[in-house]
Amino acid sequence: MNGFNCHSVKRIEGEKYITIEDTGKLSTPEICSLADRIDQEAVPGQLVTLMVGNHPAAEKYLLNTGFSKHNRTVFYRNPLKSLPSPAASFTWKKVSDIGEPLFKEIWERSMEGSPNGESNQTMDEHMDSVKQELGKGYEHSCLAIYEKEGPVGVAMPHIELGQRMRAVFFISD
Repeated sequence: MNGFNCHSVKRIEGEKYITIEDTGKLSTPEICSLADRIDQEAVPGQLVTLMVGNHPAAEKYLLNTGFSKHNRTVFYRNPLKSLPSPAASFTWKKVSDIGEPLFKEIWERSMEGSPNGESNQTMDEHMDSVKQELGKGYEHSCLAIYEKEGPVGVAMPHIELGQRMRAVFFISD
């Protein structure tokens, strides 16, 4: 990462963004140094996002240097071994089956009210990013999820360097 010797962080970069994840093993001074370096590397128009855990001093530094707190997310896990089978049946429809405009509409509705905070990108920019990440054939990998006849969300592969077999789901409530 351009002169930063830290194997424990993950950098995800697109045309309009740089996201740094997995900062949990970094000290507060390392987080502050990383923020400075990434901010210097970013080109105009790129959004820099640092995913930082509980580091009050680092949070104060970030807020004082132009970063803003975007969201607060708490993760809970359940191995789903003891849950009953769902009564409802779901169907999955590819972008190639329903068309990109409808897929983006379902995706946008699924993101409304998300605890992840509002995105700075338009749906067209989100879709362009997905096309860039997935390449040719994205329209067969991105799926709209329907319960009975109504759309309830979308699912798509989520590609990150060093990660395998990861997907993202956006589900409406």
